[in-house]
Amino acid sequence: MSRQLQRPKQAFKNTILRWLRVLSEKQSSDAGDVPESFDRRGLATAWLGLAGGLWFMRVVARNRFVFPAPDPSYGPQSYRRHLCWIPWNPVLSPDKARDTSLQDGIPCLWFPAPKAATVILFFHANAEDLGMSFAILKHMRDQFKVNVLAAEYPGYGLLHHVEPSEDGVCEVALTTFRFLVDILGVRYSQIVLFGRSLGSGPAVFLASQFPVGGLILVSAFSSIRAAVQSIAGRLFAMAFQERFPNHKTISNVSCSTLFIHGESDGLIPVEHSVKLFKRCRARKLLVTPPEMEHNSNLFGDASFLAIPAIHFFGFPGYYTSTPPRLPASMFETPDRRVRLASQVQEGTVRPFLCDCLAKRDQHTLDAGFARQADGVDNITICLYKDTSDEVELVGEEAKERLRRKTEGKLLEKQAMGKSHVQADGDVGAGEAEEPLQQELASVHLEMPEFPEHTEDPPPL
Repeated sequence: MSRQLQRPKQAFKNTILRWLRVLSEKQSSDAGDVPESFDRRGLATAWLGLAGGLWFMRVVARNRFVFPAPDPSYGPQSYRRHLCWIPWNPVLSPDKARDTSLQDGIPCLWFPAPKAATVILFFHANAEDLGMSFAILKHMRDQFKVNVLAAEYPGYGLLHHVEPSEDGVCEVALTTFRFLVDILGVRYSQIVLFGRSLGSGPAVFLASQFPVGGLILVSAFSSIRAAVQSIAGRLFAMAFQERFPNHKTISNVSCSTLFIHGESDGLIPVEHSVKLFKRCRARKLLVTPPEMEHNSNLFGDASFLAIPAIHFFGFPGYYTSTPPRLPASMFETPDRRVRLASQVQEGTVRPFLCDCLAKRDQHTLDAGFARQADGVDNITICLYKDTSDEVELVGEEAKERLRRKTEGKLLEKQAMGKSHVQADGDVGAGEAEEPLQQELASVHLEMPEFPEHTEDPPPL
């Protein structure tokens, strides 16, 4: 969570503690010990204020407290080689698949690694979106040499118009996970789930349901209510329902699990990861860097993430000649995909070569091919100057090449005949060469005539 959000939370926490201190003094003191400034009206005001605050947090602002999404830090045109759109699964999300406002799909960031079979499915922390996680995702791909896919949450980034909720976050996580398995053909054992802070909720949820290859939890919490209790106290946490019960689902995780939690974390204490570590029954490792805070750069110090992850999971893992690759059409912006579909339906798409060389203005139709992602070979178009001299030169070279080939075969045939004649009648070399010269002279090479280009080629 950002530090800007911690200040109002601290002020609200101080107000709650002040009210509780007054109430405790009232209950523990006699009537004669009550301060003169404190009367029944003040007590009623304190109780009403406390009840109103709890009602407001439980009914109105609970999602804003749990999902404090910042303003979008990226747009549809950002990160053109990495921003992709995964469609909603009609089986898992039939309502969202039919919703026209969500027809674009789930915005994700994809970082492919050459020949890598492993895929890290990343879930970012609270109070940030994919744009704020871009640097760490790219560094993760470069450091571990594996593919990295990160999905956006409802209410964050380009999904800011969707109401955030626990079910919505898990729905996005499950949709992207099934896309890797069902569409890209990635094996369960080749997927490593990565959850940071709030992202530990969907990461533990998936790891408890599927036999994935590994799980990495950074600054994880045991549950939302426990995290709120660590921030604002037990009474304040009573206003929140239990969400992301990691302390219950972690016992169903069977894959290797790496816990990383800084001892200097002032937002979520390290005791949360210690509790999860004790309840986890799989192969596990707990790392608690002393200088690591809640929002520390994970690659600012190699002891935070790089060294433990490489030693624990053995990154980069397996290599393959067919690494997972996303279809190029998924990297197109939603507006352009709609234009391409309408142009194909109307039959107004120009030839491929004209689309490549056309000027990019508002009157130009979109090219009939999609933008390529990282790791995909680019299309190269070679243009040659079409002149009659070059065509004639090509024809002469072809004639000469065929003449040499034919002459070699005749020489080989004549040599075999000469050896036979010398063995029988001891004929001289002059007599043997004369039939060869006659046979070569009788060879007639028929080559197709190349038409002469008298007109300039049509403009591209």
